[in-house]
Amino acid sequence: MIDDSPESVGGGVLFRIPLGGGLARALVFESHGLTGAAVTATAIVWAVRRSGELRVATHAQPSAPRVLATRPRGFMSAMVTDGTEVYCSSPDGPTVAVPLAGGPERVLFPAPSTALSLAPDGLVFVAGGAVRWAPRRGGATAVLAPSHGVAAIAVRGAYAYWAEQARPRGTLTGSLRRVHLAGGDVETLVDGIDDPDALAVGDERAWYAGTHFVPEARVGVVALGSVTIADRRHPVSESAVAVTSLLCEGPSLYVAGTVGHNIGGVVQRRPA
Repeated sequence: MIDDSPESVGGGVLFRIPLGGGLARALVFESHGLTGAAVTATAIVWAVRRSGELRVATHAQPSAPRVLATRPRGFMSAMVTDGTEVYCSSPDGPTVAVPLAGGPERVLFPAPSTALSLAPDGLVFVAGGAVRWAPRRGGATAVLAPSHGVAAIAVRGAYAYWAEQARPRGTLTGSLRRVHLAGGDVETLVDGIDDPDALAVGDERAWYAGTHFVPEARVGVVALGSVTIADRRHPVSESAVAVTSLLCEGPSLYVAGTVGHNIGGVVQRRPA
């Protein structure tokens, strides 16, 4: 259960939803807001909006976090971890690697990244008007594709997938696209979706969501094909939560967002 008092409104919450069925669980609740999150099989990393802290805890003890770093302006929602380091940035700082065990940070890119994902041999991120690849230990970057309003990115297999918003934003103007990690033409998988701000990709499905509040905010799910995405169902909903991050790790989908009103611990998974 999570706090469902009036004071919880505007707070941040991280849910774990079993993809195979079962009850969702609220792992983290931050009354001062949560801007982003990253997970591994054993660890949870998240950023607190008001304090600007980057925190880490185990799945077994999410209520006992350690502070890894602090930024005056906080951290952006884009962050990812490989279990050894968390890759992230503040709005006005470089993209860095912060050791989960503690220690000095490493600068990977001099500009902030608006989207991040792990690749098998590196890191895919959005900065400087392009979708880029870089080795995790730092070094020269390679441009995979131009960036036109990329809000979130996820790597699965040999492809980088991303959620793209039209400029100016409007109703049903968003798209999901992908490019091969070796480069090549950008493929449009689906368009005409509503303001996708968050994206997670599994072996057979992709999930997307927006940060806008609606009476029942929804996470869209689509089936991955070789070139196209179809079946725009909405089997997972999180009442009154504006989603800022989606993460797929193992058999679970993690949903991070902002509480719009008293949610009373209501999260449900609908049959696909």
